Amino acid sequence: MDEREIQTEIQVGPPIESKVDYSASREALQSCFEQWLAAVETGEKKRTDVEMVLLGYALDFIDFAKQAAEVTLTFEEDSVPALDQVLGQLHTLSEKGKIPQEYLELLVKKATGFFGVLILKNLGGNWAHSDVGMVVRLSGMNVFVYNHIARCVVSGEEDVCSLYQAFRMMVKRKQEEAKEEI
Repeated sequence: MDEREIQTEIQVGPPIESKVDYSASREALQSCFEQWLAAVETGEKKRTDVEMVLLGYALDFIDFAKQAAEVTLTFEEDSVPALDQVLGQLHTLSEKGKIPQEYLELLVKKATGFFGVLILKNLGGNWAHSDVGMVVRLSGMNVFVYNHIARCVVSGEEDVCSLYQAFRMMVKRKQEEAKEEI
């Protein structure tokens, strides 16, 4: 490849074998994360377990939404519109310059963890590494959750409700195709 050419193909690794039961309750997920964190502190586990870091981000974002935006989030599908509401509030604060860029970037990462866990809990899939960060591998498709969350916050023109509904339809279609093959 010529040095002046820009690589446009993103490399995505295989799905990460999950250590988390995403079908569990929020309390069970919190306990799973706290056990991992305790194991990190004693040196039994590595801090670089991306799946656990994203779970921690997800749990932090639930707390942030409750405290800062007075919005209750769960990992259930009915929280998707509430996530849109919080992202809209972040967009407004960002536009008005009322939130430091570094903090906004951290909140986008935490919202990414939240939306990713919500997808994994309700639609299935796995996390996977890519050249540009973590993706959710869902029914053979790579979902770049961070990019979409960031666009929602920056432009305010996109929403996670539409994206989530498209994912639900895609998963349903893939399941129907699999049944037809049997």
